[in-house]
Amino acid sequence: MAGGEARLYSEIAERVRQRYRERVQARSLKSYSADPQSSEADIGEGQVPAAKPGLEDIQRRAREDWLQLRAVQGQAGGRGAEHHPDLNRGREDDLAL
Repeated sequence: MAGGEARLYSEIAERVRQRYRERVQARSLKSYSADPQSSEADIGEGQVPAAKPGLEDIQRRAREDWLQLRAVQGQAGGRGAEHHPDLNRGREDDLAL
């Protein structure tokens, strides 16, 4: 993996983590305003309670992340097997048998 490509994946991962933190914080604030007597009132500043996302949330996030990753890979040049001699060599070796 090239240095620029690794940096790009790192930036994507950081954006995903930031979006997750924002969702957890929003969910925490929403829960707290709905039930001020909840146990979340005991959580100190900077601590994030464990969130249990539903199946639909997990699937939606996975789909969004997958689409974003595919878009990044497409921008990386869309290199196929013709640009990777090792892949072509393996294919030729199979034909030699």
